[in-house]
Amino acid sequence: MDIDDVVKRSAKLLADITKQVAVVKYPKFGDAPNREMMAISGTANLARSGEDLGSTLSPILEALEEQVVLLRLLSDAHPTVHVTIGSEQVDSNLQTTSLVTVGYGADPSMGSLGVLGPTRMDYAGSISAVSAVARYVGRFIAESPK
Repeated sequence: MDIDDVVKRSAKLLADITKQVAVVKYPKFGDAPNREMMAISGTANLARSGEDLGSTLSPILEALEEQVVLLRLLSDAHPTVHVTIGSEQVDSNLQTTSLVTVGYGADPSMGSLGVLGPTRMDYAGSISAVSAVARYVGRFIAESPK
């Protein structure tokens, strides 16, 4: 299994566990070094929490399509879990959401992952899931040949 497979499976697992949108930023090794890649899973989960997001679902989906926005949000990797709620979001399209992120690996700026959902999300569950998946992905990358 290569890093792309692990990251995609991890994003899906994180989205399934938290019922939120999962985003994983990771480095591309090999042919395209120093290139940041991204895996997104669970976008449909936003529709299921529609009443919590009100009429702001369309701008949120637009922000998710703009991977530049997501890369910027995940680029400030923290070695510990970081929670951004509502108006603390940098992007105005995401101000009805919360983002739970953490960096992973020996150097937390190498990659990061998180979940995006309504401000009424299960923070305890999201924080636990994000932490566990980050440990798994970080361990896999550390043990993988570059």
